[in-house]
Amino acid sequence: MTISRTLLIGSLSVSIISVLLTAIIVSTASFFIAQDEIEKQTQSKLIALREEQKSYTNDLLLQIKNQITSYSGGLTIESAANDFIKAFNYEKRRESSTEAEEALKDFYINEFASKYRDRNPTQDISAERLFSSLSKQAKIFQHDFISTNPHPLGSKDALVKLPSNSIYSRVHEKYHEEIQKYLQTFGYYDIFIIDAKTGHIVYSVFKELDFATSLITGPYKNSDLAKVFNDTKNSYNADDTSFSSFNAYTPSYEDPAAFIASPIKDKNDETIAVLAFQMPIDKINDVLTMHGRWKEQGLGDSGETYLVSENYKAQSLSRSLIEDKEKYFQSLQYNNVDKGIINTIQQKGTNIGYQEIRTEAVSEALKGNTGYKKITGYSGSEVLSAFGPLEFEGAKFAIVAEMDWDEAHNFESRMIKSASINSIIVSLVILSIVALIAWRFSNLLSSRLNSAVNVA
Repeated sequence: MTISRTLLIGSLSVSIISVLLTAIIVSTASFFIAQDEIEKQTQSKLIALREEQKSYTNDLLLQIKNQITSYSGGLTIESAANDFIKAFNYEKRRESSTEAEEALKDFYINEFASKYRDRNPTQDISAERLFSSLSKQAKIFQHDFISTNPHPLGSKDALVKLPSNSIYSRVHEKYHEEIQKYLQTFGYYDIFIIDAKTGHIVYSVFKELDFATSLITGPYKNSDLAKVFNDTKNSYNADDTSFSSFNAYTPSYEDPAAFIASPIKDKNDETIAVLAFQMPIDKINDVLTMHGRWKEQGLGDSGETYLVSENYKAQSLSRSLIEDKEKYFQSLQYNNVDKGIINTIQQKGTNIGYQEIRTEAVSEALKGNTGYKKITGYSGSEVLSAFGPLEFEGAKFAIVAEMDWDEAHNFESRMIKSASINSIIVSLVILSIVALIAWRFSNLLSSRLNSAVNVA
């Protein structure tokens, strides 16, 4: 073997070993640096989103509170409450005819029960029992504004006045369109005026089956609407409100409903009635689901933020339910969720108020704790979760920002793979340069040695 070849091989061997060792050291260091940096970035991102969504949700709820307290404190609603209560009580002297009661009963058994079964195919309801639980007064008003209302279900608010032109009808004609316009402007599902003494719903925009019933003695006395009414009717402060989370509500065909209530006071500061709003579910959900722009918010393919109530029920739509229904329902089955709940979510197209989310993050947040950790998410997969509490008017919630661990880990792996490829490319470039230098050097050295040998 020539001297030049020996030098070339020796220098290349040393160079290769040196470069490879450097590449291994750099790649290993890059692995740990990338892993640590990506975990920090994911944590910072999820915590920031949790706080951002908490702020947005709280601002929206405060806006709703300000709207109801402002409206309940206005002269229009005070006047409307007085007039509706007087007119409602005046109608007590009316007698309900057998024909009217039969017509209302037929509405309950056929129209309402039929739509109820369509919306809740796995559930049944005793329409006759509901009808039998109505007071005489409730039957009179529901006959006038519901069963003989010519407008279809869901559009009963289109009736402004009755053909009879009764005292109540004239009061209704005076105020209905103004309150209806307020509802439409701010996107509420329904608006109620409730007599503080009797609990009677003396007015509602949409005239569902709770209209004219008593929230103290009637069929919905244990509902969330009754809860916020009872919490509000004895309020000393005109700005006090009571709030309930989204849960199934029978008059709305067991669709999720949430309520907020505020007292209506007279000039003597006495509470004469309670104003209640049925909450705008879409507005709250749009905030929490980021209008469907999860990727733009840096949450990749799996990240989401969501809200859970004190009874562990979802208060916003699951991202998976919106984007991949098959995967969502498979996860429910995998986690042994009750089949009736699964069927309800499938039929209604929402998990709000139905799906129970009882994860470690939610439990900690409902205890008032704020944190970030890797947990098992509600779908059964491992997630990175930033969680914290949110309180509004006595109601407690958990607000959570999460991303699948696998997705975060895959991103980490891609970063490390990219760093490794870069290291190999750099190593090959360095080796090529070293080989070229070694070759040139060995040739030069060989040439000089040969010359020296020839001279000798």
